[in-house]
Amino acid sequence: MSTLLRLNLKTRRFYLAAWLLAVIGFMAAMPEAHRASFPEIAELQEIVPTFRGNDGITMLYGPIPEPVNLANFAVWKIGVVLQIVVAAMIILLAVGMTRTQEEQGNTELLRAAGLKPSAPFWAAATIVYGTALAVGMGSGLALAIGGAHIEDFAVSESLLYGATFSLEIAAYGTIALLAAQVAASGRAAKLCAFGFVLLAYVLRGIADVADTKWLHWFTPMGWHNLTGPYRENEWWPLAPMLLIVLALGWLAAHMSQSRDLFATWRWRAAGAVAGAGDAPTSAGTPAAAAPSATPYTPDTLTTSAANPQPAKGYSLLGLRLRMQRSTILSWLGGLLVMSVLWGSIVGNVGQMLEDSERMREMIAAMGGTSEPATAYLLMVGNMLAILLTIMAVQLVLSARNYERRGYLANEAASGISVRRSVFFSWLVGVAAFIVSAVAVTVVLGAVAQAGSEADLGDTFIWVMFGSVGPALAAAGFVLLLLVLVPRASWLVWLPIAWSAFVSILGELLKLDDWVQDASLFAWAVRQSDGSNHWTGALVLGGAGLLMVLMAVVLAGRRDMESA
Repeated sequence: MSTLLRLNLKTRRFYLAAWLLAVIGFMAAMPEAHRASFPEIAELQEIVPTFRGNDGITMLYGPIPEPVNLANFAVWKIGVVLQIVVAAMIILLAVGMTRTQEEQGNTELLRAAGLKPSAPFWAAATIVYGTALAVGMGSGLALAIGGAHIEDFAVSESLLYGATFSLEIAAYGTIALLAAQVAASGRAAKLCAFGFVLLAYVLRGIADVADTKWLHWFTPMGWHNLTGPYRENEWWPLAPMLLIVLALGWLAAHMSQSRDLFATWRWRAAGAVAGAGDAPTSAGTPAAAAPSATPYTPDTLTTSAANPQPAKGYSLLGLRLRMQRSTILSWLGGLLVMSVLWGSIVGNVGQMLEDSERMREMIAAMGGTSEPATAYLLMVGNMLAILLTIMAVQLVLSARNYERRGYLANEAASGISVRRSVFFSWLVGVAAFIVSAVAVTVVLGAVAQAGSEADLGDTFIWVMFGSVGPALAAAGFVLLLLVLVPRASWLVWLPIAWSAFVSILGELLKLDDWVQDASLFAWAVRQSDGSNHWTGALVLGGAGLLMVLMAVVLAGRRDMESA
């Protein structure tokens, strides 16, 4: 197993290193950034009561700590969002080392070579739990070191935060390991795990709004409310949390060892017809062949009395949309929920900011206007631009798996141009981005305007336009990387991570203007003086389209990867 463990680490070293550096670096910058925002703790204590009375803020971030200090306010503000981001990281890691490897035949090859049946699962679980420990405790140490000169960031309390964060991440990783045993494919496993994250978020919000502390035990997203870092500082809840993670981990291990390859624990409906790739419904039944998409026969591909409609999804665009539909719908659902929650706060922004001149200045600088509701809405638009750009890049990146699994080679063998296939991979990502951006803008605008007395006018349009340039530039860059150096396609996350960091914390850290201008998200159409400048957005969009053109031209001049 040690050899497999080293192989998994080697093949994912860049992925793990990028996430560790990004998360720990972000946490290290948090203490100083918040001290710069609130040099006097009295100012923070004055504005807290206005936040406590808003159920929308409680649903989004949880209840504001009491008594409040710089440390617990900092982790309160970023805690839930950071959990969601890191949960996505650990889920992709866990499923990628289990169900996806099984789908690709690698697990079967390892077993045929004499490796114990349990070894692939435990090698994956070791990395998942090791990553959770490294990210969580690394974040706690980063807070302790970054806040060494700030009284509120005590070392013991920072370590408690890190231990709680580690167990929360481990819980999401364990759920992903469980989903890999239950679901019939890697994609389905990811969807199940992400569905759990959404459920955990909603359950945490209900527990916070209803002030029902015992309900936090049922959602990892609420575990930090049980230990209370920088507040109550209770260590004892860590023991039950650890037992929960270990029990679920044991269950995942048992399910993995008691089923055959490609089998699932999914029960088929009575009367269902088994097709190619259908899995047995219980352990011990001989496994079917590697799962594939819907089992097609010649009858399903033609029009007849029994089958009046031809099978769908056989155009280049239709096939890619079908393969990406779960990812697109998951992103769209999450973005719409966030838009509703963020929009519900707009009506109370003026009251929440009237007691803090420093917060008004920060939001005005990030939003581009001194009017509170409009400034806040544009700041939210900046956050949505980051998320929409990540979505577009993730969808375009799926072209690498499409090629590695041999789909691109099959299309080329059938006479379809490789250039055309590559272009459609980019088109699906950008089309999904545009539809999502419009939907999010409409929902955010409707909710925000309904709860605000201010005339927000055309602000919603600038929210949407603010994400177009960065998304086109990032999507074009990743497509070019996929064509030129597919193995280095992960490099696209570096400018996105840097841009997000600067966009969120640049004003708090008082970074130089040229540093903030290096962010993809700094070139919004609406400027700080209220005027509209299109140059930056057009340059980013034009650069993205130029990179797409270069990628399409070069796509047919290299060999293709295969599984």
